[in-house]
Amino acid sequence: MGQISKSMSGRMANPLFLEVGCGQSRKYPVRLDFSTGTAANVIGDAANLPFRDGSFQLVYSSFVFEQLQNPQVALREGLHKARFTSSARQVTGNRCPWGS
Repeated sequence: MGQISKSMSGRMANPLFLEVGCGQSRKYPVRLDFSTGTAANVIGDAANLPFRDGSFQLVYSSFVFEQLQNPQVALREGLHKARFTSSARQVTGNRCPWGS
């Protein structure tokens, strides 16, 4: 399972938000990115998120999916990590290079 900093470990009872592909953003408490040198507190892959299913109230990404080789896999993974009554939100550019 993904490692979350100790400052967040007591927040599991509160709504948790995950930002996938955070880059330098610090918008949400749990920030995942594939690259080091970002604002991420978890390094990982959008297609294989290192968290239990249903861990988050919101799974969010912005301008990430159009850069992935298999965005459908990452979308499915994000939906699994969101609680049943929660949401997964993605913001993408106007063009999707995959499937063209």
